[in-house]
Amino acid sequence: MNKPAGVAFIGAGFISFLHIIAIRSNPNTKLVAVASRSKGMAENRARIFNADCYTFDELDKMLARRDIDIAYVQSPNSAHARHAVAALKAGKHIVIEKPMTVTLKEAEEIVSAAKNAGVEIGYAENQVFAPVVMKARELVADGAIGKVKRVTAFCGHSGPSKAGWFWKPQFSGGGANIDLGPHTLETSLYLAGKPPIKRVRSCAMTKSDDGAIDVKAEMILESEDGIELSVTSSWLETEDNFWYEVSGEKGDLKCVFAPVPQFLTLLPKGGEPEDIDFPGRFDLHLDKYIASSGYLGQLDHFEECFRKGVTPLESGIDGKNVLRILAAAYLSAARGQPVELASAIPADKTPIELWLNR
Repeated sequence: MNKPAGVAFIGAGFISFLHIIAIRSNPNTKLVAVASRSKGMAENRARIFNADCYTFDELDKMLARRDIDIAYVQSPNSAHARHAVAALKAGKHIVIEKPMTVTLKEAEEIVSAAKNAGVEIGYAENQVFAPVVMKARELVADGAIGKVKRVTAFCGHSGPSKAGWFWKPQFSGGGANIDLGPHTLETSLYLAGKPPIKRVRSCAMTKSDDGAIDVKAEMILESEDGIELSVTSSWLETEDNFWYEVSGEKGDLKCVFAPVPQFLTLLPKGGEPEDIDFPGRFDLHLDKYIASSGYLGQLDHFEECFRKGVTPLESGIDGKNVLRILAAAYLSAARGQPVELASAIPADKTPIELWLNR
């Protein structure tokens, strides 16, 4: 029997609880270490997760361990690049939370570090690996709605705790569109077959009461082959509301990711709506919820790719691409006009700095 791949967490926030369930569900992975900015937090999570604890100041020591094969980068957004590059240079594959980082310059540094080290990046867009979304993509790829013309997407909830770093632009790099925009955007692209985006046609941003951060963003994008993507991300909702609608020449496909139970409906032109089944649909036990949200499938896929030396479905290139589109969207909101993806976008500024002209 092969020894499970050793996993280390860099960052120990809420998301670590979702990832640990996935790790414990896969016999090929085992969490062995946890690092956090705070010694107390590191000790708390290490005790809960049955792993060794380190602070960020001890990161080099942790990454030098030969029993660590995969590092999960799930620290605050502004620390992603520093932590990711350190792990990659230590020869570890990484799973990196969205957004990949906060500037285009840092995104390029992460991708280059992986290439130079000969290791892989798994870009952690869990929704892509959700069974309901994968089934929707299968139907689109099989021609159930014909040629894709438009994708409409909405991802919203009531916003993160104001006590955390999400509301602090120096750590987050942006608000709702940096928090939820990666979900909405990359899942929409995946459903459409990942068409290259030509331009951000428009982006309307809603500011927080203090004007410091975006709490809602409505983007309209255009792909090189003419597909329109209308993507909304919001912290202004009263409950979770995540859905996708793919429109084609022969009909539409509606995918409800949240709230649970999830639904997938095929709406053929001139025909009756068809309810589509998919794995694990109505099982709402905690571990099955993690599966329906994509965390189990995501880890299974990344672990297999890392073991076989194959680039994952969601890679560092995808993370870099998403960040470039988001940066263009914030720039479009600032200028009040379209932004071409091929145009010059300041690589050393965060998205919110582009929007607020800082």
